[in-house]
Amino acid sequence: MRAISALTLACLLALAPEATLSAQPPGKLPGKQRPPVVPVPVVQAPPAVPTMPLKDRVARITSALNDREFKDYYAEQDQLGLDLLRGDPARLLAELEGTLRASPNDPHLIKLRALLFSQIHQAEKARADLEKVLTFEPRTVADCVLRTDVLTLLGQPEEAVKSLDSLIKADPDNPVHLGFRSVALSHLNRLEDAMRDRERAIELLPGVAISYYNRGRLHADLGKFERAVADYTRAIELFPTFPNFYQSRGNCYADHLGEPAAALADYTKAIELAPRHAAMPLYNRARLFKSQGRARDALVDYTAAIKLNPNHRDAYINRSNLHMESRRHDLAVADCNEAIRIDPDCATAYFNRGTAQFHLRRYDASMRDFTRAIELNPKWVAAYNCRAEVYQTLGDRARADADQRRAEELAANPDR
Repeated sequence: MRAISALTLACLLALAPEATLSAQPPGKLPGKQRPPVVPVPVVQAPPAVPTMPLKDRVARITSALNDREFKDYYAEQDQLGLDLLRGDPARLLAELEGTLRASPNDPHLIKLRALLFSQIHQAEKARADLEKVLTFEPRTVADCVLRTDVLTLLGQPEEAVKSLDSLIKADPDNPVHLGFRSVALSHLNRLEDAMRDRERAIELLPGVAISYYNRGRLHADLGKFERAVADYTRAIELFPTFPNFYQSRGNCYADHLGEPAAALADYTKAIELAPRHAAMPLYNRARLFKSQGRARDALVDYTAAIKLNPNHRDAYINRSNLHMESRRHDLAVADCNEAIRIDPDCATAYFNRGTAQFHLRRYDASMRDFTRAIELNPKWVAAYNCRAEVYQTLGDRARADADQRRAEELAANPDR
């Protein structure tokens, strides 16, 4: 995941899938088994959040930036991001809607509404608000920084870098400008340049949690996972109640450093800190449980993640594997259907559905799904092998042999 500002990080949870998909090949036809009841963890009510109106809180953030009160800027922004994670999105959106009726041309409030829309998985509304922000002419330094952040979010980091170059030329020791340019550069995969800006920002203003977090993300992107963990740990020391810091450190522990116990503790802490928005740490904890052979715990967490985010494609796909392992192939098909609804071009979803259809003796449907998986990923050896098995079952020896040969060719020379 690329570096990102603290407030944006709190809301754009969908930007951090860090997914590990797995696909289930066909095997022998299983017998029947009664599906167990899957309990879903109860989401506890979050702690109360400060009652200051959002408009006033956003005004404090922009004023701090315009007045070069950088520590206040980061402190206010980080706390607002945390409160948004802990708060009720519907209530916060209702408050913002009322405020925007009175102040319809405040780009900072419009961007905040975009982030809240993203938080509740209304991507089209979020994008519309972000695009609306770009229609306003910047009048202050905070307006200029806002514009660069929105450009990066909308997939225009080149334009963001150009604007930030001008800001930094005029104010070379501004840690906020350097931090935002580091974010934009990371989206361009200019990781070394991004790191230089981040290092300079930390030198100018040490003790800012999000700066260490973003440097940790850069270390992770560069494959320096122990350094990433050190930076995540420093971010946690500075701001111990922000859940995303724990989740990212947990990913390093689980996926790169071989420390599952530490990863489990971090994922669990992230879930406890923001239970309403815990889809990603639940998903990642489920992956960890699965790797440890704790299939039932994994199933519980995937189900909880889906309840919180019904558009979590990868959770459906990985849960379909668990269903197939326990011979609940109808449930696996249903999960793959949902994954395909979310992403019609996901080869893994078709592969898994083809596998489940095979076990249900729906051979024509299975063949169509494997064919679609191959169309989407023409070099997938397992898909050819599985379709060959379907053709063999249907008595089409010629096509089975052709698929088997193609699988062998690809296995021997994947670039062919």
